Amino acid sequence: MSNSKDFIADPVFKKCCKNFIFTPLCYQETEYTCGIACLQSVLARYGMYYRQSSLADVLNSQPILGTDYKSILYFAELLGLKATMQENLCIDELMNYIDIGITPILTIQAWRLEDDIDYSCDWKNAHYIIVCGYYDNGFYIMDPNILGNYACLTFSDLMKRWHAVDKDKVRHIQSGLIIHYENCPVKYNPETIKYVR
Repeated sequence: MSNSKDFIADPVFKKCCKNFIFTPLCYQETEYTCGIACLQSVLARYGMYYRQSSLADVLNSQPILGTDYKSILYFAELLGLKATMQENLCIDELMNYIDIGITPILTIQAWRLEDDIDYSCDWKNAHYIIVCGYYDNGFYIMDPNILGNYACLTFSDLMKRWHAVDKDKVRHIQSGLIIHYENCPVKYNPETIKYVR
């Protein structure tokens, strides 16, 4: 789906990039597995490869409800990763995480079909994304609903969308899943060309 805000990242725009972490691009297999695709991407950075269907089964992803963030954290911890959920994060904190090589998973409001939606008042269109870089006035995003490309959101647009309600009807404001492997180096290299086995 193209968008009037789409653009080509020309050389001048690329120079505005302050920090960028190449994150595996994972496309969600269903309308409700954006959280699964984000987890798949984070795990792949550390050389852990799981099919989305397997993750969706283990984490009990469901239509309409999607994937509970608690299941994502629990599974990541079982694999030996450090996984926490933080509330009331700010822009600077997200940039600090990126600066130390951590790509936070956020839950925002996105992909409503109506063009005139006011996301600041919307609580029904929760969507997981990964923040993987930043530029002068926004973040680069691995959005699992976009196939083959990174995305971006301005800081101001993110702040309007950055809220969600969970399956227990608890509202979360500016929350992020901080998942990383303290004792394991990142293994993902986007320049590696792999041989077909």
